[in-house]
Amino acid sequence: MEDERDPVSLDRDRGRSFPLLQTDRLILRRLEPADQEFLVSLDTDAQVMQFIHSGPLTKDEAQKFASAQIDLARFSYHLGKWVLELKRDGTSLGWVQVTKYRQARKREDGGDDVQIAYELAPEYWGVGYATEACRAVLHYVFGKLQLDRIVAFIRQENRRSQRILDKLGFAQDGTCRDDARNQCLFFVLTRIRWQLRTESPTKSEHGNYAVDDKAKFNLKQ
Repeated sequence: MEDERDPVSLDRDRGRSFPLLQTDRLILRRLEPADQEFLVSLDTDAQVMQFIHSGPLTKDEAQKFASAQIDLARFSYHLGKWVLELKRDGTSLGWVQVTKYRQARKREDGGDDVQIAYELAPEYWGVGYATEACRAVLHYVFGKLQLDRIVAFIRQENRRSQRILDKLGFAQDGTCRDDARNQCLFFVLTRIRWQLRTESPTKSEHGNYAVDDKAKFNLKQ
């Protein structure tokens, strides 16, 4: 059954002004203190961290990093980190975040970019959750916040994420380096390109999807 509600709403039930996003299968919610051990499990997992910076963190490093992220989430209102939960049972399976792009590379107009990134537990790879969640976030940043573009960077060896960015409509725009100085591919998606792709329903290998004013996300991957 399609969810007729707008997937972007304020999480008023918890007294916080942070967007709660929904898709057919997922709820994307604000990061909370109870998520600390889940974040640690992702950042210490060798598969998850294979192509991220310098690889998996130690348990102590991951605990400190998770604690800092949770503290920061209290002050995040429009952009930040969303935890992905399965609608059917509330299981946490990963996160998607949109943050300021802090690398040396700058836009031609001298402004700052915003980047999208994600992590998913390996048992949830390959069934479309990353694409579905990122698509909901992109709908929010382009539709509600009216950002003109968003960027992403991934290691050259990370073919899985390259396929996801391709499905979302990102185009490669050169290279860059991550915090560990690894060579990465740099991708850009503009609001204009996003609108052209979403206003004309597209049939993919996984079926049809469409985004309208009520933002029904019907992708079943």
